[in-house]
Amino acid sequence: MDAKQEENTEKRYKGKEGYYHGSASGFCSRKIYYQSIEKAEETNKPNAKSNRIMRLGTIVHEDIQKMLVKAIEDSE
Repeated sequence: MDAKQEENTEKRYKGKEGYYHGSASGFCSRKIYYQSIEKAEETNKPNAKSNRIMRLGTIVHEDIQKMLVKAIEDSE
């Protein structure tokens, strides 16, 4: 599981640390500023429980996305 998370992080975020990203929507503007502009050190690192929850969210998101893409392709 950690390997997949690292792979996703590498693909999605490395080299783009200063970019605003959709997963930050709804966050406190200060948090976004310190994360994107100041590149401050993260203080509340994810633990095993939060990693499991985030992984489940990723799996569900990918399944819904695949289903929607297939539905659009089938309707064309």
